[in-house]
Amino acid sequence: MKKLPIGVESYIDVIQECYYVDKTLIIKELLLSPSTSVILFTRPRRFGKSLTLSMIKTFFDKKINNIDYFKNTNIYNDKDALKHFGQYDIIYLNMKDIYADNSNNMIIKTKQIIMDQINEYEWINEFLDNYGKEEYKNIKESIDSDVLFTSSIKKLCKLIKLATNKRPILLIDEYDSPIQTSFEKGYYDEIFDFYKAFYSETLKGNNDIFLSIITGISRTGKLSLFSGLNNLVDVNLLNNNYSKYFGFTKEEVHELLREYKLDHKFDEVNEWYGGYNIGKDVIFNPWSVLNYIQNGAEIDTYWSKTTSTEIFVPAINDGFDICENIEKIINDEKVIINVSNSTDYSQVNKNFDSFGSFLLSTGYVTIDNKIDINIYSIKSVNKETYYSIVNEIKAKLIRNESKLIGYEIKEALINGDSEAFKDNIEKYLLSSFSYFDFESEKNYQILLLTLLSLLFDECYVESEIPSGTGRCNIILRPKTKSSFGAIIEVKYLKSKTSAARLNESSKKALKQILDHKYYQKIINTPADKIYAYGISFYKNSVATSIKEIK
Repeated sequence: MKKLPIGVESYIDVIQECYYVDKTLIIKELLLSPSTSVILFTRPRRFGKSLTLSMIKTFFDKKINNIDYFKNTNIYNDKDALKHFGQYDIIYLNMKDIYADNSNNMIIKTKQIIMDQINEYEWINEFLDNYGKEEYKNIKESIDSDVLFTSSIKKLCKLIKLATNKRPILLIDEYDSPIQTSFEKGYYDEIFDFYKAFYSETLKGNNDIFLSIITGISRTGKLSLFSGLNNLVDVNLLNNNYSKYFGFTKEEVHELLREYKLDHKFDEVNEWYGGYNIGKDVIFNPWSVLNYIQNGAEIDTYWSKTTSTEIFVPAINDGFDICENIEKIINDEKVIINVSNSTDYSQVNKNFDSFGSFLLSTGYVTIDNKIDINIYSIKSVNKETYYSIVNEIKAKLIRNESKLIGYEIKEALINGDSEAFKDNIEKYLLSSFSYFDFESEKNYQILLLTLLSLLFDECYVESEIPSGTGRCNIILRPKTKSSFGAIIEVKYLKSKTSAARLNESSKKALKQILDHKYYQKIINTPADKIYAYGISFYKNSVATSIKEIK
């Protein structure tokens, strides 16, 4: 049985040693594009972009020129495509692994990757006249100037064409990785202009490239890194074109599971790792599917463990309207957004249209339905993304210094200790948040929902679940071996209040639970201890009322 290509991004290594899900027919479609086209593929991380780009490089690269790597693939039967096999010089820029804590080091590392490619073409001097040789020398010396260096790849393309009488192919992998890193590290504004100049000068009006193929996560638009490009083909999550070439289709997953004797697990794989509506196809997360098979059909959030999620922190911190919409997604509700034409990281945390577009491009949500031009409803993709989103919010809400308080909250809740529960919730609010962050009952509900989700692995922590004759704010439904359950109703007082009024509000919340019998959902579970809690908030003050249901 063949190895699984987990983390292997070299096409040659995969085709020689591993199970390969054949994506080679993308080459046929690429060759239908006009010469000098710039094709941008945007997909979430770990969706096979780097491996596909490596496969494309292996096919076209005249330095490799070994047809054996394609003998058992679909593209081998396409005679027109094979005319282009091994015919091109390749400029390959891998931006994915560029990482730095400040803008200066980021630019230095970027220049080094570009310079490595320039140095690989030292041999063209043999075929250039004196003017061309001088130009090549100038390119190498331009590394000390940001202004001059941004045009170095465009000049290199021209010199390669002059030396070989054939235009090269330019491949750029994860073009936006340095930009996302710069946002997370706080120097986005310092570095944006450098990359905008580099990409614009490299690609705009560059008639010395046969094709340019770029991968990334972020969509592009008129104000983005690729502004002014008339020849850009933007292949994003909303397009039908190329939709099956990144990630696994349903048929490919069926075949993969059969190969590893797990075909009876398809429904589970679909529930956890399928559900990405990309163009006309429903796509599975390839990283998670492969890891699921590798780990003996063990369910886990494989994909979220590999993604950078620092961007959740400022987004959640700066806008609770964002949290409110995330909570709807967690509860399997659909949310309508105006999908941004480009990802502007400086605007991601300003409103849910921007943040929802970011969640879409990064793979945390998927398209449910198109409503109008740029207007879509989005939803949670699958169980893996559901737990990934919940865990990211939890990581924001429970910081290290608040963990002890969190466990004291849990102990008080389980023991029905209303006073200790109230005191520790107040301590938690004071240690973690300003009350100015909270502007509605929903904000406090989201806080408790995510806090309790982290604390109670032994319970399903659910929100707005129909029970009795209404919908309860939060239910802690015990899992099979758990003996505890709870029902929580949240109230919020907007105006200045007294302790007596706050207590009265919590009693009303408790009465609402009892009157509407919200406990019906869990009364017949294995739990031998169930409490109803009415909780009322005013700024950082809390009041609780409690009744033992079982």
